Amino acid sequence: MDHKPGNRDIVVIGGSAGAFDPLRAIFARLPADLPAAIFVVLHIGESNKHLPGVLADGPIPVQWAKDKARFKRGCAYVAAPDHHLLLVRDHMRLTRSPRENRSRPAIDVLLRSAAVNNGTRVIGVLLSGYQNDGSADLIAIKERGGTAIVQDPSSAAVPDIPSCALQATTVDHVASPAEIALLITDLAHRPAAPIESPAKT
Repeated sequence: MDHKPGNRDIVVIGGSAGAFDPLRAIFARLPADLPAAIFVVLHIGESNKHLPGVLADGPIPVQWAKDKARFKRGCAYVAAPDHHLLLVRDHMRLTRSPRENRSRPAIDVLLRSAAVNNGTRVIGVLLSGYQNDGSADLIAIKERGGTAIVQDPSSAAVPDIPSCALQATTVDHVASPAEIALLITDLAHRPAAPIESPAKT
């Protein structure tokens, strides 16, 4: 028998240079009753300290992620400065384990933990930024039945991250920030693919 995990209710978003404005555009267009929780990691150094306040202009409540706290649909969580953000089923973990891609928090840590622990429920989004951060673990999201979205490189101030993701895997959607908001809203109302039970021997 298959187990139905519910909707695609976990949205993980990563970016770095040039991702601030696209992220604000996405949050401004999300509905207040979005049936999903959103998690954000940006590789932007000290600017991260202001991220919850910047995103609070939109209809979705935004707060710092807290270690061992359960997350709720209709809320957004930002990785705390100098801490990786991981998702473990229905709650968050913060750690100070080694940097990845020279960053802590790191995009890859968030995407990888979401993929491993939440599979088909995950919508992964990569925005503007340098190098190939997030590409490997966007692949992990796809391999576990999740949905992959990247910002259209032509709309990105720094197209490296979305361009590398497009080279690394077959993504589900390439879109502008405004279109990404509409995609997240639509996908969050769709059921995730069922998780197959291990075959009996």
